[in-house]
Amino acid sequence: MTLPLLQIRDLHIRFQKDGAQLDAISDLSLDIERGSTTVVLGESGSGKSLTAKAVMGLLPPGAEVVSGSVRFDGRELVGLADRELRRLRGDAIAMIFQDALTALNPVTPIGNQIAEVHRIHERISKREAWSRAVASLDAVRIPDAARRAKDYPFQFSGGMRQRAMIAMAITRNPDLLIADEPTTALDVTVQAQILELLDDLRAERNLALLLITHDIGVAAQSADNAVVMYAGRLAERGTIGEILDEPAHPYTSGLLGSVPGPEHRGRDLPTIQGAPPSLDDLPGGCAFHPRCALATDVCRDRLPARTDFTTTHTTWCHHAEEALDGQPAAATV
Repeated sequence: MTLPLLQIRDLHIRFQKDGAQLDAISDLSLDIERGSTTVVLGESGSGKSLTAKAVMGLLPPGAEVVSGSVRFDGRELVGLADRELRRLRGDAIAMIFQDALTALNPVTPIGNQIAEVHRIHERISKREAWSRAVASLDAVRIPDAARRAKDYPFQFSGGMRQRAMIAMAITRNPDLLIADEPTTALDVTVQAQILELLDDLRAERNLALLLITHDIGVAAQSADNAVVMYAGRLAERGTIGEILDEPAHPYTSGLLGSVPGPEHRGRDLPTIQGAPPSLDDLPGGCAFHPRCALATDVCRDRLPARTDFTTTHTTWCHHAEEALDGQPAAATV
């Protein structure tokens, strides 16, 4: 039996802040198969980007992996020496960061920034590295790539900067590509182009794509599988069809219900009441219970156990059956 390309098991990440220990990620487990797209959904602060940074070995200061496992192609990454992690980044695992404008060096031509990736990982000439950089820009459909490679980031539009970031990420042909909110601040037409490009690259290169977003529309268009996170824990996971058509967690239902549709014409858009909790003030029991219309005393007292509906569809909710049956999912305003 072939193992998943990426296996995360019982991951627990903690921050140290003013002498306090804050649990940012708890008991997180997920698999990503080669050639597939997995989308991670959730509001800001749910732990999506932190999970990606843990895979990359790029946790921010004060954060540490307390327990759990992150295995890439059978190799354990937790505790791996920085030197070994640097070899993996770019070559085997690459990441597209949220803001292309700030992620790119404003005083260095785009082509030089991509060529540098090759020079770091391989002893090749500047001419060869430049040639590969131009080829990468051409692969992400930047017109006249040889000329545009000499341009600086400010000379690129937002969509083209995002394409340049993708070119930098794929230039070493990684097996796993992590895209952290790759369509943020782009107009709808450009968003569709970027998502189509990522999907084409996934198919052409048989790479695994981990897509982080809060946009349900992005998830519906791009993903094979979906993971929903809330307050650093898994709320639900399944195929994209199961998550969109049969949500079994009140939080998932609330996210889906807040997406604008024809049925909302002339009416206020439903929203989930309140806001996600901060790490230093997490509620007891299920962290979602202050915002949930199905919450009862058991939700306030105990963490929900795992409930499996199918071999692929799993949720963590005391009232999963009610949520799946379409009961009011989340307190709304």
